[in-house]
Amino acid sequence: MNSLHKHSQWLVVLCGSAMVALFFVQAKFALRPVPISFSPTEIAYGYSNVVFMGKVFIDEGVTNIGTGTVVKLAVNGTAVGTDSTDASGSYLFTGVTVEGHDVLSIFIDEETENGALVVKLDDTELSNSPVTGMDIYKDH
Repeated sequence: MNSLHKHSQWLVVLCGSAMVALFFVQAKFALRPVPISFSPTEIAYGYSNVVFMGKVFIDEGVTNIGTGTVVKLAVNGTAVGTDSTDASGSYLFTGVTVEGHDVLSIFIDEETENGALVVKLDDTELSNSPVTGMDIYKDH
């Protein structure tokens, strides 16, 4: 027959011929505020003020497209920025808010040329802003 006996800070359980003693420990603790700190570019589950930069090429990365090509940036399908290339074919997006594993689409827009870059960046890449090398190749 099983029986239970409780004594102050421990409990004895008899199961057939085996006896198990369980000891209880009282825990005392106080809740204290914990300071939370994070990098200036990191916000709740994301990053703000991220910079994305790259170049637009008309070939396999030798000749840039030049001045005035319109480039757009979309995060998870929502347009968040537009820029025009400079004389070296470079574009720049600043102040972008993204989360790790968001899908970024950077593409030539309003032009006869086509070209796009679609990427999914992780937290390590986003925390090392600026994110460089986001190059677009015409007709790719």
